[in-house]
Amino acid sequence: MKNAASLLLMLFFTLTISASISFSEKDALVKLYIATNGNQWKKQWDFNKPVSAWYGVKVQNDKVLELDLSNNNLSGVLPSEIVNLIHLKNLILFKNNISGTIPSKIGNMKELRELNISFNKLSGSIPSSIGRLNSLENIQLFMNQLSGVLPSEMGNLAN
Repeated sequence: MKNAASLLLMLFFTLTISASISFSEKDALVKLYIATNGNQWKKQWDFNKPVSAWYGVKVQNDKVLELDLSNNNLSGVLPSEIVNLIHLKNLILFKNNISGTIPSKIGNMKELRELNISFNKLSGSIPSSIGRLNSLENIQLFMNQLSGVLPSEMGNLAN
């Protein structure tokens, strides 16, 4: 019995030490890397290192809180899985070559405070779900080919 308790305690500490972000968050980051030609980025990610060591990724308490890949030569589209970064407070993809549309479920990113995807090649309509980003303090969408307007309750934010 004493050995079983020691084994369980050791297993608990091993899991605690090696704890990392959730599978869905890591999957979202990997899909972003693949979808935006990560092998062509100026500062690439080393998948052999912990996510917290990846360029532009800020992790705290095993949650991805910030993604800042400004001016890093991202090209391609934003994968829909990016909305699985539900703890993200800052999404900054300023000055890249990202094309396609803004994921329609972006409104699921309830903790997002800053969204800067300006100076890219995004097109299509601004998703209506963006109006559900109640924590949003700063939004920058300019220098894209986006159509539509921000919901009226967001009128005091930059666009």
